[in-house]
Amino acid sequence: MRALLVDDEPLALRSMEKLLEVQNDVDIIAALVDPREAIRIVEQQRLDVIFVDLEMPEIGGMELAEQLYRLQPDLHIVFVTAFHQYAVEAFELHALDYVLKPVFADRLNKTLDRLRKVLAKSKISSRSIVKVQLNCFQSLHWLSGNEDVRNFSWRTSKTQELFTFLVHHRRGPVIRKEYLIELLWPEQEMTRASVQLHTAVYQLRKMLKIQGLSIQVVYEQEGYRLQFDNVFVDVDMWEHELLHAPELSVSTVSTYKALLAIYKGDYLGESSFEWAEAERERLRLVRLHHLQRVADFCLKMGLLNDASELYRLMKEQYPLVESGYYGLMQVYVLSNHFADIKLMYEELRSRLEEELAIMPSPTLTKWYHDTFELVKKQNV
Repeated sequence: MRALLVDDEPLALRSMEKLLEVQNDVDIIAALVDPREAIRIVEQQRLDVIFVDLEMPEIGGMELAEQLYRLQPDLHIVFVTAFHQYAVEAFELHALDYVLKPVFADRLNKTLDRLRKVLAKSKISSRSIVKVQLNCFQSLHWLSGNEDVRNFSWRTSKTQELFTFLVHHRRGPVIRKEYLIELLWPEQEMTRASVQLHTAVYQLRKMLKIQGLSIQVVYEQEGYRLQFDNVFVDVDMWEHELLHAPELSVSTVSTYKALLAIYKGDYLGESSFEWAEAERERLRLVRLHHLQRVADFCLKMGLLNDASELYRLMKEQYPLVESGYYGLMQVYVLSNHFADIKLMYEELRSRLEEELAIMPSPTLTKWYHDTFELVKKQNV
């Protein structure tokens, strides 16, 4: 493994260098006291790992790590620290590793063994990167090339929310660090919260790399964004397919039903993130629009089984929207199931009164009473 050492204390730097020199598989590219030199080297050549001191006067270890990640996203970082207890606690949970000064051989060997395993997994993952689908309907998960469902392995809820928020803003500009800190750690003071953010980003990058996903967490303009390579999002694909679907006709009803079935559940439906609510509601309305459009077409063309199926979906998944009930009642009229019309109207009336304290619309109520008056006259 190709290693770089950065520490502003020459004695500590030389001590780490001696410990690594005895390792047969470690090639020390440079041991530097100036972190700016590290940036220059990473710009010019590939590395596997950098051992970096956390507490340096000109450029701190966290800041240096971010700059190096921008140049080489698959670089592994091992932080070295003499104190900073809160940072130690954070990295113990989230980073590839950290080591405490003074560094001892047995502790460093554990770090190197861990690093060797990660590098081996990375090589396997890099050979097996395939087109994947990132799914946001119902829960955030992904499908591999053979359509096996894969779940993410989250170390903390904050890392999960960070990634989900970046996915949510995948089409927008970078999200500034200050905004992410306010979103995820609003109660913490800025210095500690900044460490938590860096740690979460580090852990996220590590997890994405181990799982073999071509998703980069890019740092630029004092913020973060995701960069996808061969990764497609189900929501984007769904809306694109609906926009470019063929003209609705009897022969394409099955195509539309298949597209509507892709909607497996509400956008990030299993999460409780308030910031996702607006997009969740927008997509619900998009689906409702297309459900009603196709159902109304089926009713008009006499495809009563298809119409009934789609109206029933509307009633079950949009229980406070009366158009699903109304559509089913029209199907019952055409199939002479008049008793079911009354049951459907009463179900709608009861639900609206119980949950919204309102009655069905005057238009629907008039249609309902007129229909029964007509039925009575026909039976006279």
